[in-house]
Amino acid sequence: MLELVSRETLLDNTHELDRVYKDMERRKTWNSCIYFTWIFPLNSFVQWCFRKNSSFSHTSSKTVEKKVSIKMKQFFQPISFLFLICGIDVNKPRRRCWSILFLIFFHVMCLGIIIFKIICLAFKFHWSIFVTISVKVTSLVLWWFVRTRTRDILEMMEQLEYIQEELKYHDFQKALKTSKVAAVFTLLVLCLQPLVLSLRYLKNQGEGLTCSLAPVPSEITVQSILVILLHEYASIYVNTSITYAVALFYSLYCYLFSLCLKKRRRSVFQTFRLYQYVLKYFKVIEKVMSALIFIIIAHFLVSLFKDMMVLIDVVQKGRGMMLFSYGIDFLMCGAMITAVILSAERVQLRANSMRRYLTEYAPNDLKISCAKIMEDGDRLKLTGWGTFTIRKPLLLTLVAWLISYGIIIFQFSSN
Repeated sequence: MLELVSRETLLDNTHELDRVYKDMERRKTWNSCIYFTWIFPLNSFVQWCFRKNSSFSHTSSKTVEKKVSIKMKQFFQPISFLFLICGIDVNKPRRRCWSILFLIFFHVMCLGIIIFKIICLAFKFHWSIFVTISVKVTSLVLWWFVRTRTRDILEMMEQLEYIQEELKYHDFQKALKTSKVAAVFTLLVLCLQPLVLSLRYLKNQGEGLTCSLAPVPSEITVQSILVILLHEYASIYVNTSITYAVALFYSLYCYLFSLCLKKRRRSVFQTFRLYQYVLKYFKVIEKVMSALIFIIIAHFLVSLFKDMMVLIDVVQKGRGMMLFSYGIDFLMCGAMITAVILSAERVQLRANSMRRYLTEYAPNDLKISCAKIMEDGDRLKLTGWGTFTIRKPLLLTLVAWLISYGIIIFQFSSN
């Protein structure tokens, strides 16, 4: 009896297990159908979309980075054109044909005027001839200094691309417009100033000439007009083309660099990383441009001194045309010096502001790295060949110097 009951119970349990197993198999089959019919295709589609978006975002970031890089090059294109018309090519790819053409033109004009003025000085000494020779020689020396640093200038242009993410789009557009306007205005001055200077000879025939190896004709002829225009264009071209190009490059480079250092929300680690670039860039600027800025400021001071002496003489003799022509040159030299000093002042102030921020808010794990930042004040200075610091006090010193010598020249000319 017991054996029969146990056998029936065992059979019932076996049937129950078999039913449960079949039910599980049926559910498994149903779940598999649902999975392969809906879930698997949907999951595959989501993964495909994710890969698509990831590749698109990666491509987009590359595209944006390329566009920003192109824009950084566009910022320096107007200044590169000013260098090109001096015979110095800082473009990529190089324009060898045009650079060689302007190189020959610059040296022929410069050496021709220097030889001509030396011959004039041998016949009769005049202070204006001596100053003119000094200005032309300074321009020639500056040209060769820039020529030997062409590769370094190219590297300076490219190195700002490493911190281009710190530059806001609005600030860059403003800087781009400033670069274009400055280059166009400089070209207009280079083209129009010789015309204004030529009018003094045409209005007062031969009166403004300090040196003439041939007799001046009493009547205005086409040949005399062409000779005067060629002389004035060559003189202004040699005097101002290379100096304006270097001064604009330095001031606009410092201006764009300062825009990258504007105050914005950065973590201490991001600020410290940017500060490392700042130290590196200041070292490069000082190495490449320090001697050039010294020569430029010396060149501008000699030109200002010459213009000031001529203007005082013109005011006393009442020559309105010469007052206008030399007044333009005086204002341009003053504006270039002011732009160089103020742009250098701006980038130095922002770099030092970043240094002070790191010394105050550096976390404990950066204390050792930031310990030497207190001693970096001298490394964040821009100088003129180490002889003076390019800050606002220099501008005040130059203004005081001009006023003092202007008064002395006026007193001597009155006597």
